[in-house]
Amino acid sequence: MEKNEAMKQEALDFLKDHVVAVIASTDKDHRPNAATILYHIDDDMNFFFMTRRQTRKYENIMANPRVAIVVGIGDGPGTVQAEGEAHVIKDGLEKFFKEIGDNKMLKEMYYGPFLMLPGTDLEVVRVRIDWMRYLHLNTDTQTEEYYRIVG
Repeated sequence: MEKNEAMKQEALDFLKDHVVAVIASTDKDHRPNAATILYHIDDDMNFFFMTRRQTRKYENIMANPRVAIVVGIGDGPGTVQAEGEAHVIKDGLEKFFKEIGDNKMLKEMYYGPFLMLPGTDLEVVRVRIDWMRYLHLNTDTQTEEYYRIVG
């Protein structure tokens, strides 16, 4: 396997080993907002997460779909930074729950209780990544290596 493909697979494995990310968006007046999300990622490196319609991130995505995502905040020797377009997936809840069915950590964390809240307006958002960088920290050699994974 070529080095770039190997690093792309390592980045994907890294993303699948995590479930918490920070998503940054901007409102119509270009004011920034960052929020913690629980996510699922598919093999094409699309991020999926749920949010309520009354959140700032949802309103921001409706006004400006460009977002940035960071995964790996102080919990290991690596991080992913990504950018892309976020869009609500119509009728996406059923598919989303099917996709995360094997991820015990996600089911046990917040998504189960979300569904029990009366009147909760949930939406599934997909972020199609068009730029991604993976920072691999080698703890043996005390070096850092950046890899452009997408874009």
